[in-house]
Amino acid sequence: MEWVAFGWPAPVLAVGAFAFAFLTTRTWVGFIGAAIAAPFCWDASEYPLFYWIALIAFGANFLAAWLIYRAQPEKAFAALVPFMMLVAAFTVFAFRDIRLLRGEARYSQRSATIGSTFVARCTGIYAANAAVTSKSTAAPAKANGSWGCTP
Repeated sequence: MEWVAFGWPAPVLAVGAFAFAFLTTRTWVGFIGAAIAAPFCWDASEYPLFYWIALIAFGANFLAAWLIYRAQPEKAFAALVPFMMLVAAFTVFAFRDIRLLRGEARYSQRSATIGSTFVARCTGIYAANAAVTSKSTAAPAKANGSWGCTP
């Protein structure tokens, strides 16, 4: 799987910074957590599946940092939910080895398989030239005017 903005260290450090800000009197560390998480959220927004949740998480992280600084941890925790959902989704996809497409959708695996199966059926019916030698002449397998694969 292609990794988003510096791989796993960015979201892990961001979660750690937010936890540190929640648990100590150094509430300014929440802003560091939001800054660390920003490239992760911005890069995750390139995946169509996560576009809106990543942009919401981007802004909500800075809101959460501000709420931690203003001593409103309950509201700050609620503001961190989109970021935590994004991190959880990428974690699940990583452990299940699910590959995500960036930007516009490309050909699906099913379309690619159908196309290659058709080509394989058309070209895979002929024997290798060096392995088989023809001993008799036969009628042509494909007549003029027909189309498609030769049986």
